[in-house]
Amino acid sequence: ADSGAFPDECRLLTPIMEGAGILYVVDGSVPYGPEYDAEMEILRWTGQPRLALINPIGTADHIEAWRTALGQYFNVVRVFNAVTADFQKRVELLRAFGQLQDEWRQPLQRAVDNLTADRKRRREAAARMVAAILAEMLTLRVQRNIGVDEDVEPAKTAIIVEYQQRIAKLELHVRKQVEALYDHHELVRQEAALQALEAQELFSAEAWRIFGLTRMQLLGLGALGGAAAGGVIDLAVGGASFLLGTLIGSGVGAATTFLAANRLVDVKLLDTTMGRKRLAAGPTRNRNFPHVVLGRARLHHALVAGRSHAQRGTLDILEIKEQAQELLGSLPDGAQRRLERAFGRLRAGREITAIVDELASVIAEVFEEDER
Repeated sequence: ADSGAFPDECRLLTPIMEGAGILYVVDGSVPYGPEYDAEMEILRWTGQPRLALINPIGTADHIEAWRTALGQYFNVVRVFNAVTADFQKRVELLRAFGQLQDEWRQPLQRAVDNLTADRKRRREAAARMVAAILAEMLTLRVQRNIGVDEDVEPAKTAIIVEYQQRIAKLELHVRKQVEALYDHHELVRQEAALQALEAQELFSAEAWRIFGLTRMQLLGLGALGGAAAGGVIDLAVGGASFLLGTLIGSGVGAATTFLAANRLVDVKLLDTTMGRKRLAAGPTRNRNFPHVVLGRARLHHALVAGRSHAQRGTLDILEIKEQAQELLGSLPDGAQRRLERAFGRLRAGREITAIVDELASVIAEVFEEDER
């Protein structure tokens, strides 16, 4: 210290000699070399608790060489990618550091407990947001007045388009809410950037197949009841009309849009009075609809909640949706039945607030299971 030759090193070592622990981070994508031995040996001489992290930044893999070398100098060696590490891995790292010294264990466990409690709070808040949007979607009704002599068919198409747009806005709204809840305020979603022609994929039976329940699953839940054959076909492919990542526009064919929406919601003529006709679309009676909405919400929540703030790339939901089942897994029958009961009560339109509370509780459990 008196020589003045190594001022930076002295400043670095001073808090360590006063009792601080050592967290030593290396890039596992660059080769290990003996030139690192000197500084690691000096750190070992301090006698302080030491944990080394191998953080692979690039594509080259030199992790094993680093692991062998670091094991000679550090109490604990972990591979930890700070960009992709999810919540559980970050918590595990804190716990590992707490094991290095007895007096660190309790304060770091308190930190873990606080982080876990905060995570639970966010998860429950996200579940309530999704439950509220599901309730709004299942009770949504769009009305339109036309002249008493006006042709009904074009008006039907227009009201269905409006219904779709309202559904799309609700889904987009809850996604932005969930992203803000996890402090991803500037998150760019590839899905939201799609043009109208590209958005046709979201109307497809493929998307419905990925996120919805099968006919047999719905039968097992007692959801189909005495549905007619036409209704069963609707359950299989029709509800995909709601899967809008963006609002539908002129690039989507009117006939295709109408057919898809027609399977999701009926348009009824309510009355003809005072020189006008009143048309209404909704609420939807499609039993698979809320399950598909929740499936998409589960995937979005899992991606957002598991995304570290070090990640700056685009969140491409469409690219990963084929792996949705692998990422999320199937729900236990008990959860499915509780969800179906809540959905059925929402369709009845009574005690909405109490049903949203119940639905939020189930969804929070589902989100927690998705994180495991």
